[in-house]
Amino acid sequence: MILPEEFESDYIESLTELEEEQNMRYVTCIERRGLEKGREEGLEKGIEQGIAAHKLSLNTILQSRFDQVSDATITAIEKVRDLETLKNLVIKAALAESIDAFEDYLKTTLKSTSKSPPKNVVAEPVAKYKITKSAKPAHRKPKA
Repeated sequence: MILPEEFESDYIESLTELEEEQNMRYVTCIERRGLEKGREEGLEKGIEQGIAAHKLSLNTILQSRFDQVSDATITAIEKVRDLETLKNLVIKAALAESIDAFEDYLKTTLKSTSKSPPKNVVAEPVAKYKITKSAKPAHRKPKA
């Protein structure tokens, strides 16, 4: 539904006055959807940037610690899309005894992640509620 132009300015003015009187901003359902979509897109972009940064760090560590890094290893790293996996690979690259040890770890990691279903890349903490059957509340005697 579109508000005719002659009424739109009156509507905006009335809404602004109401917001000032109530000392709160009115957010329409459309605005709420837009804000939620913006949050989701921002989160996705942040995850993508984190993945790219970890891949860059991983390649930098490997190149600086081990002179020769195979194209197969670089290609395998580029295929990783899970942020937690990349974090673990960065740590392993920093601590690995040799490039062979890192590549073995990489192969093992990629096999285990390909078998498991895709996991939530960034998971918010989930509250766990324990449902118990509780006894009826005791009746208290009124204070005298």
